[in-house]
Amino acid sequence: MSRKTRKEKIITDLRRELKKGTPSSVPTSSYKNKKTATKPATPASIKHVTSDLKKTAILCILATGLEISLYYYLK
Repeated sequence: MSRKTRKEKIITDLRRELKKGTPSSVPTSSYKNKKTATKPATPASIKHVTSDLKKTAILCILATGLEISLYYYLK
């Protein structure tokens, strides 16, 4: 016999309450998935990401340029 998942347990609880005709004693907010409740990105966090990407791009360009110059210098 397989175990019930959390969703199945919630569904059975709600069905029992509907049969009784009583309102739900547990607020529905307690059943919400916590992973979906994320904050939207703020302009400040986007600004930090773009500045980090600029720094990373500059370092990559410098590293690639150094490798190319060493290749021709040592050849």
